[in-house]
Amino acid sequence: MGNTRALNIALWTVQILLALFFAAGSGAPKFFLPDELLAMPIVLPRAFLVVIGTAEVLGALGLILPGVTHVRPGLTPLAAVCLTLLTI
Repeated sequence: MGNTRALNIALWTVQILLALFFAAGSGAPKFFLPDELLAMPIVLPRAFLVVIGTAEVLGALGLILPGVTHVRPGLTPLAAVCLTLLTI
């Protein structure tokens, strides 16, 4: 039982850190910072940046909310896969 609890804590820690990264570190700046302040190697249209930012914030919520609320927990792996594809 001790190993299962430690694994559960480790997985939740990784999920929370990834959600914080995608929501606060990657998604939110696309909403609030002007285009000139975003360090992007390729200039992208503002609407496209907003769509990407929205997808990142929703993906971050998808990593956390299903596990916390116990409503449709199968959405967590789907959110993780979608964030992976978005990052690639």
